[in-house]
Amino acid sequence: MLDTINEVLGSLGECAIIDRRGGEYRWYACIYLWDTTFNDSEKLAGWFHACGAADVMIEHTLYCDLNGDRNGMIENTTCRAWTVTFTKHEAERYL
Repeated sequence: MLDTINEVLGSLGECAIIDRRGGEYRWYACIYLWDTTFNDSEKLAGWFHACGAADVMIEHTLYCDLNGDRNGMIENTTCRAWTVTFTKHEAERYL
């Protein structure tokens, strides 16, 4: 899934990691958007759905001491951090 999401993102940004969070069925992905004009969370969710994700939730980091995020931008860059949390379809949970 990581390679597919990065391929689709292309020059818009990158998916740095996809890993489990908070239990066996919840997953998260860290997205860093380089393109300041991209704001289509529905399109991003669609890419995750196409890769087998269900129940997709996207959060946009506005402020974070760890990354230096201020007003949605990572300090000294034009990069924006979005977190995608999702579950997988029932059949894939047991594969």
